[in-house]
Amino acid sequence: MTREHLSLGIRDHARLIQQIVGTRDVRKAFRLIEDSVTKMGKSPLEWLAALPSLEQSVAALIESVRASNQSSDDLQFWIAELTLRLCELEKLTVRFAPWASTKFRMLRATTEQQSEWIADLSLASADRIYSEIAESLNGESETAAHEGTAENTSRELLREALAASREHAAQAAAALNGIAAYSDELASGMDFSLVYDEPRKLITIGFDAAKGAASEHHYDLLASEARAAVFAGVAKGEIPQECWFHLDRSHVQYKGSKVLQSWTGTMFEYLMPSLWMKSSPGTLLDKNMRSAVAAQQKYARRFRIPWGISESGCSLLSGDGHYHYFAFGIPALALHRPDEDRVVISPYSTFMSLMTGSYDALKNLQRLKKLGGVGAYGFYEALDYGPKMTLNRKKFALVRSWMAHHQGMCLLSVANVLCDSSIQRRFHAEPQVAATERILHERAIVPESAGGSKAKRQLRTEALLTEGQSVLSPSYWGGKDRAETAA
Repeated sequence: MTREHLSLGIRDHARLIQQIVGTRDVRKAFRLIEDSVTKMGKSPLEWLAALPSLEQSVAALIESVRASNQSSDDLQFWIAELTLRLCELEKLTVRFAPWASTKFRMLRATTEQQSEWIADLSLASADRIYSEIAESLNGESETAAHEGTAENTSRELLREALAASREHAAQAAAALNGIAAYSDELASGMDFSLVYDEPRKLITIGFDAAKGAASEHHYDLLASEARAAVFAGVAKGEIPQECWFHLDRSHVQYKGSKVLQSWTGTMFEYLMPSLWMKSSPGTLLDKNMRSAVAAQQKYARRFRIPWGISESGCSLLSGDGHYHYFAFGIPALALHRPDEDRVVISPYSTFMSLMTGSYDALKNLQRLKKLGGVGAYGFYEALDYGPKMTLNRKKFALVRSWMAHHQGMCLLSVANVLCDSSIQRRFHAEPQVAATERILHERAIVPESAGGSKAKRQLRTEALLTEGQSVLSPSYWGGKDRAETAA
């Protein structure tokens, strides 16, 4: 519950302010914050105890900013965020670990014991830890009968704070358990068998409630966001695993690289499912993600513009002044020609490519920022360079909107990159997912052109099914483990 990342977040907020106001006094004040964070120590107890020093350093930074007489909406926003974060950190300490706050007396328990309590503190362990601390306080009361009224009053205040902490922890745990139960209800309530077409071994694009029948159209490409639905259906046992291996794996050649074909050639189709689904190194999906990113980079390079194309808003306006929304992609990778022959660069596409480990993604985001692609709420929806035939790399229109689901994809991508694949780890911790994830380990195979005969495609599907059955077999993994151990 109390990790050093909390104080590092305060430092990062302060750095943003220093970047906006680069005066000598502000830089000096920021160095004091860096020093405070560095000296806070590694143990949670040490850096919580050092919060007053950090508060003083932050106050000095804010005062030096005010003295600079500089002001902007961005600056005021980040000052407010920094102040709020520091205030919330202090509230977190008082609410859940009052014995570590300077507002209450220090326990007489050993420093090692207090550090252990702080390090182990979580909603799951809170009740046990609060009970142990209460016992420690009772022990102090029994051995300190001669102490003055002030000392006893202070001890009683801490005891009351612990009782409140126990209640706060119970409420927080109940709220999170409620969210978990509701999420499980939503996931369990989905029935993928409704959209499964048994004869074709594919899922349809939806179910028409009015007609009481599934759609006549199907999702049949592996390079599609639909693979997330297929995987979930297989994991829940509502559709057979062969549906996964019936997803088409036709490749196309693009500037020397082999890439799975998608419907519209968007980054979204190739990368979005990996926000929560793992793609192990050397597998078909992993190689294809990297190939798709490389193809996007090559496509944009010919126009000498930033890269990252997906479905997004564009500068075309509807009659009521709303931005139009289309699936923009790379035509050479697409089975379906894009609705609009425009070149529209969406920053969320680059954020998703961060998960491939591409340093070029960071450079591309920096380039988009220099072009004015960042607004008050983060990167704008898109940079619209207009029709391909008349494209001018120096002329583009900013699509000044923020779509919640695209911003969410940015956030999840960053979380995966900075927090050791945290979103993927949570998804794969689900037992049904863990039991199914082996189908994601499919090896990259020698690709065929999209124009392969039906007979060849049938043979390839049968081979994939055979491989899939082998991969899902416990004997396969047992043999693999034995081979690796022997090696």
